[in-house]
Amino acid sequence: MEEAITRFKNRLSVARDSYGFFYYTGHGVQSAEGNYLIPVNANIPSKAYLRDRRYPCRHYWAN
Repeated sequence: MEEAITRFKNRLSVARDSYGFFYYTGHGVQSAEGNYLIPVNANIPSKAYLRDRRYPCRHYWAN
């Protein structure tokens, strides 16, 4: 998932006057550190596992 999002962001950054539409149909969670995308098949039995199995939204939406 991370690679696909990064490729999408990179393709938009080199195209002039372009817009992108990102549609995500997975899970999301808000924790003290921020908002995260969670893959549907992620196994997160406790908050301690969140650090290794999350994708921070602010990382992908930054300019």
